[in-house]
Amino acid sequence: MMTTIVAIEKLHDLNEKIKLTKSMFEGLYKADASMAGFQPGEEVRAIDLLYGVMLPSGAECCIALADHIAGSEQNTLPTNKHPGGITFYSTMYERLGNQNIIDGKILGGKTGYTDEAGLCLASLAKVGKQEYILITAGAKGDHQSEQYNIIDALAVYNSIRK
Repeated sequence: MMTTIVAIEKLHDLNEKIKLTKSMFEGLYKADASMAGFQPGEEVRAIDLLYGVMLPSGAECCIALADHIAGSEQNTLPTNKHPGGITFYSTMYERLGNQNIIDGKILGGKTGYTDEAGLCLASLAKVGKQEYILITAGAKGDHQSEQYNIIDALAVYNSIRK
């Protein structure tokens, strides 16, 4: 989501064509990254890369947009006080600890909390060969308590049968 937000803020022409280079794909296949289906050498409109980021979570689309906008993935967020950029870390993974899914893993997610909604979680997980999206709200607790939103998600993902 962050890639999409930054790209929309920085791109001046969503119809501009961006060429996907071979180097953008290095490591993606080995990492079994989610891909939109574009190939090295392909010229793609920025808007189509954005669709590739948001719909199938295309890693090649994220890298192409980051390279085009900032020169690399590492340079998407330089500031006057952080000229080398700043790295964001997912609090969800920190709160997940060493808990895992049987025959799978959580690929990403966003935690949240308000007094009204309780602990919430939007997550993507791969169980076996299938990917699942789970949105939960209303879990008891808060930021300082046990993370019942994550515990609930793990229970749901672990209940999936192949």
